[in-house]
Amino acid sequence: MRVRVQQAHPSQALLDLMTIQESKDAFKDLKITIVGDLDHSRVVSSFLEAIQIVGYKSITFCGHPDLCKTFLENPVGNFEPELNIALQDADVVIALRIQNERLTEKLSISASDYVERYQINVDSLQVASPDMILLHPGPVNFGIELNKDVSALENCKIKNQIFNGVGMRMAILTKLFSQA
Repeated sequence: MRVRVQQAHPSQALLDLMTIQESKDAFKDLKITIVGDLDHSRVVSSFLEAIQIVGYKSITFCGHPDLCKTFLENPVGNFEPELNIALQDADVVIALRIQNERLTEKLSISASDYVERYQINVDSLQVASPDMILLHPGPVNFGIELNKDVSALENCKIKNQIFNGVGMRMAILTKLFSQA
């Protein structure tokens, strides 16, 4: 179940796993949902490789078909186009931004339709597990993939990701340069 793309973001995958580990007991019990631009994300490909190592219960992908062609052609986990179904009982929700700089074709969905169908907000998260955590690799486009209100939720761990990113990347650089 490996998804390979030309670009990857392994340090983000490591800090995402670290952030999840801080809040969850066991990776093998987690229902993970990833929402957004799956085709153009360096983060999702690296996260998939990392989560294969630690394990998980299930993984669901959600997004507009224009942004998920790779996952529709080569299914990895479950693909669910409806946000409220994809978020059902999720333990970990990862939101991804639309990678406008990597798009080669015009999307068939307008920004307002994307917000209506795929924006994660306090109401949409009600179907997730009560102790769900919300992650986003940044930069966050509040008002598009996330409603600003979710940043105030106790379950929103985006600030933890940022904090962990500094330490994780320092550790990676230290390890890399100490071997030189």
